[in-house]
Amino acid sequence: MINKSNQLIGLSLSFCVSDILTKQVELDNVLKLYTSCLWKSEQELEDLLKKYHELHWNQFELTEVKKVFNSLLPKISMTQRLAPPRCPNSFEGHWVTNESDISWHIYNKKLNRWMLTKPKK
Repeated sequence: MINKSNQLIGLSLSFCVSDILTKQVELDNVLKLYTSCLWKSEQELEDLLKKYHELHWNQFELTEVKKVFNSLLPKISMTQRLAPPRCPNSFEGHWVTNESDISWHIYNKKLNRWMLTKPKK
């Protein structure tokens, strides 16, 4: 169980922003947020926020969602831009306290499929 009063690294944009909006996690406790979402322009980002608002955060005003998201923006890392491209495994939880606790799905070009890496303990 993660102590959500610690410094945290988020692994899911939708779940982590939900936790912040519902006051389960303080914005100041977020060190970094990894997302497999990718946007290349302001319009794509606006479209993404509207879509996520509709699907995940519709109990909150869009202006409140944008305020939280804009505060998180400097802490967001789009994992598709990393080398190699990857996405965090959030199936076992969407918060960790240490980078070494993250399992990654990394695309293996030779096998033409995604592979799960285990955290280094």
